[in-house]
Amino acid sequence: MRTLTDIQKALDVLNVNLSASSMTLLAQGFSSDNYLVSANGQQYVLKFAHQPLITSQIAIQPKLHELAITPEVLATEPAKGLQLSQYWPSKTPCTAEQLPAIGELLSRLHQIKHNSACMDFQQKFNQYQGLAEFAIHRPVIEVLKAKLSAFDKHLGFCHNDLVLDNMLQCDNEVKLIDFEYSGNNDVFFDLASVSSSLLLGTEDKARLLTYYLAHCKLTITNELAVKKLNCFQLAYDFLCYFWYIEHQQPRLAKQVLTQLISPKLNLAKQSDN
Repeated sequence: MRTLTDIQKALDVLNVNLSASSMTLLAQGFSSDNYLVSANGQQYVLKFAHQPLITSQIAIQPKLHELAITPEVLATEPAKGLQLSQYWPSKTPCTAEQLPAIGELLSRLHQIKHNSACMDFQQKFNQYQGLAEFAIHRPVIEVLKAKLSAFDKHLGFCHNDLVLDNMLQCDNEVKLIDFEYSGNNDVFFDLASVSSSLLLGTEDKARLLTYYLAHCKLTITNELAVKKLNCFQLAYDFLCYFWYIEHQQPRLAKQVLTQLISPKLNLAKQSDN
């Protein structure tokens, strides 16, 4: 836990001419420590990232703010992992009630042009091959990878980490934060992460796709979009599960594993046909 003196030192490094009067540690983020800071009569979010900030992801922030996707980033010091942002109060976590806003927001995000490399699912899964848990699920993962590669790609600029804490909502307006993992990817990865984070059922998944497709006009049938979303959600949940195992988060790993059981069994049955 940092002190108010530590917060002031960080503000001085950022050269923002602010005097911190209070600070509160926010309960979010595995890759950073985030503080709500009161300074000069205003409130800000000060991020202490555990790794240096990636310059290409900093460079996209003004565009994200211009499109009303994320709160404004006011100052950064990439080498020290420091970032000061506008504070946007989120009253309650996002739920399925915000699906219209989320679908429209993601359509804006995914149409941004960016020159980042595209996420490689093969590589993502391969980095967890040393885990005992990976060996247990390998047969299903191999079937899943084959199914993922069979879908046409629908590429766009993605957030790639849409856990509940990274989706802020106030009065049904939604903004996204923490773009550390952002880059080009199949847009269904973001849609799948929203579905997983909000624990969407069949009807709400269809609603999410309806709202999203109404804005971005992908060339895909509704039936195929549902199948693709389900496959990508299974991939997303597996990656989250392995990430939690690797980072010694057993409670969260168990929670995701519970979500995996039914779709994993369904996919296993398909592979036996």
